[in-house]
Amino acid sequence: MCRSDGGYVAGQLLHASWRVGRIEQSELESVEVTILWSTDGKGDEDIGVHHFERFQSDQWTTHPPSQPRELQCRLPAAPLSYAGRLICIQWCIRVRAFLTDGREIVTEQPFYVVAAPNERQSDSHADQELAESPSGNGKRTSKLRTGAASWKRWFRQANTTD
Repeated sequence: MCRSDGGYVAGQLLHASWRVGRIEQSELESVEVTILWSTDGKGDEDIGVHHFERFQSDQWTTHPPSQPRELQCRLPAAPLSYAGRLICIQWCIRVRAFLTDGREIVTEQPFYVVAAPNERQSDSHADQELAESPSGNGKRTSKLRTGAASWKRWFRQANTTD
């Protein structure tokens, strides 16, 4: 993924690369690459596919699966990542390799989709985060953190109230 912290603003381009290693090309029938979200928690579990690509073995002649392939798509405005007590919404890139002997190998790389910070607070929102932090008077106040944003900390803080 292009962001090492795994945080992406809704509507932003997601850039990633993938490849299949440790599997002989002759053993590989096809590969699916999916960007999806899923819910976990009370009630029904849902899944939504945002982006899907399938590569067949006949495509390996020009670009072997062991060489990196680029993946790019614009993320939607919703659903945003969420970690509550009753429900969680998680995003991931899933790469599924289908082998000629019928086996499947699946790997997932999770990432976070967050709301854009308020534009009046900052013109450059790609490397900034809006975090809620407790103030000394018991009220929650917003502050803007600049630089290498800690998306995981922001995500936990932003989603602590269900």
